[in-house]
Amino acid sequence: MTSTPATKPGLYELSEWHYTLAATLGNFADLAMKPWSSIRHIEIFPGCRLDARMYVLPERWLPAGISRRASNRTIDPADAGVPGDSVQATNRDENVRRILLTLWLPHMSLTGVRQFKPRSWLGAARLFLELAAWQLTHRPSQDGSILSGLKLEDILTGLFPSIARSRRKRDNIQSLLRKLIDAGQRGVISDWPRVFASPATPGSGRGLEKSRKDAPRSAHSPNKEKRNWQPFFGSVCNGVDPTGPMGADPPCYATAAMLERLACDH
Repeated sequence: MTSTPATKPGLYELSEWHYTLAATLGNFADLAMKPWSSIRHIEIFPGCRLDARMYVLPERWLPAGISRRASNRTIDPADAGVPGDSVQATNRDENVRRILLTLWLPHMSLTGVRQFKPRSWLGAARLFLELAAWQLTHRPSQDGSILSGLKLEDILTGLFPSIARSRRKRDNIQSLLRKLIDAGQRGVISDWPRVFASPATPGSGRGLEKSRKDAPRSAHSPNKEKRNWQPFFGSVCNGVDPTGPMGADPPCYATAAMLERLACDH
């Protein structure tokens, strides 16, 4: 007897859960503006709140085998690294959890709207946590943000040589960052890679929930930036200055081989 029939109820439940979560969250474009206190109680998985210490995917959502082991379906947000400063640590933890939630929601891809299956989400979540841990060690922020302060040079000459020496992993990181750029542009998160985004208007937006108004501002503020941006590494393809406006030519995504050459040139 195969395990396929036993997995069908779990897959049906997964589909229903996606609908339930989307209905609970409401308009995704408002998520970045919502205070953490208003969404932290929401369950990302059945019985697993956004503020839970660990995120554990239901066993029945995964195919039979080693992927169902507890250790293989558990994500620890603390793997992103915890700053020594308590305010930064609190803000960073919120940023990490918002991004993990974002990866679980539908996203735009080069072929349309897609949504990670559980095992794919686990892989994307672990890759993000590895990236975040590198950022805390090598490019720490003062406000607990993870992605919004990263520069193209940081990625090409720091991140890639450190944790992404294979072409496949560089491609995976590039794909991950494209998804998070799209989420940031749509207002789902406010801590997102701005390597090709224009600077935010000084003084615009709001910080985290009001109870932290006297603390250093986090990355969570409404997205008021102009949208003359290029997709991740797009301007490299067109020969356009990454800090300038979008060129006349349509943007394209650099290949991994091109990124390898750029990294070598540095």
